[in-house]
Amino acid sequence: EMKSRLNGVMFQLKNFNYFFGICLAKEILLVTDNLAVALQKKDLSALEGHELYKITAKALKDMKAEDYENFWEITVKKAGELDVKEPELKRKIKKPVRFFICGQKEDENVPETPKEQFKKIFYEAFDLVLECLKSRFEQESLKMYQNLQELLLLAAKKEDYSEVLDEILDFYQGDFDDENLRSQIKVYQSLFPSNESVSYGDIIPFFMQLKPEIRNLISEVSKVLELIIVLPASNAHLERSFSKM
Repeated sequence: EMKSRLNGVMFQLKNFNYFFGICLAKEILLVTDNLAVALQKKDLSALEGHELYKITAKALKDMKAEDYENFWEITVKKAGELDVKEPELKRKIKKPVRFFICGQKEDENVPETPKEQFKKIFYEAFDLVLECLKSRFEQESLKMYQNLQELLLLAAKKEDYSEVLDEILDFYQGDFDDENLRSQIKVYQSLFPSNESVSYGDIIPFFMQLKPEIRNLISEVSKVLELIIVLPASNAHLERSFSKM
């Protein structure tokens, strides 16, 4: 039984469809794994994570648009070197007339060569990965979380935060005292030391060194930070702590 299973695995490995899928998965997963590693950063903010996602998505879109010709040539060459079967055009199976809606015609956009056939698979794989990334990183709740961080960061940088603040107050209706948050964010902005290279990683230490009475002075701004802290952008640090334990 084991021998027959191994023979079955060997048969699959010699099949070009399987080999093409393995090569394509490697190309895509090298990029997405790089994103996964970058997202493991201990103090990563949601803003930084979203920026990493956008960079990765652009790289994948560029690969989809530009890399097929080169990918096909390399894959076919490797297949030949490893004695993998040559790519074959999938036999067209004509559907019975009863499967078509009245007046509907069979799809005429049928690949004429194996290269065209596998190009469609190539595109579909990238579309699937991009859609999965989009569903993960473009959730409405994550956008609001990013807005909380962006509000504190823009104010710290002495930049305009009004649009982000309006979105936050509209989303968290009743959770903040609107007038107090609007006035206190100005106090927070003036309190934060001027620094051209300020990043989100500087914000929490800034709050930590504030005296209790000053934190009370900007209590609504502190609520923003509390919301961010209880909903961390990454659970990597917690996972590492659990693994060590």
